[in-house]
Amino acid sequence: MAIKLNFIWRGVTIPQAYVRIDHIQGGKREERVTPSMSGTAVWQASVGVYADSGQNVSILVLGISVPIIDINESPFIPLYAALKAMPDFAGAVDC
Repeated sequence: MAIKLNFIWRGVTIPQAYVRIDHIQGGKREERVTPSMSGTAVWQASVGVYADSGQNVSILVLGISVPIIDINESPFIPLYAALKAMPDFAGAVDC
């Protein structure tokens, strides 16, 4: 699972950039979540932005967190939904 979009980074457009979640961790440690989610169980993910799907070295790495709503649900679903809701990833499509 991944998303693609024309990603603008440092003023340069990367056409059809490949964005994937590289690492996921779940937890309730308050120092590892955003203040608005303090004490809430969350999925934390490391996201890499790549020039294309065949690359192993990312252009950019960022972190995101989303609340764990259903422990039986795949964490990828809410994490990718959160990514696509971010302004920098507007217009991204699943690939």
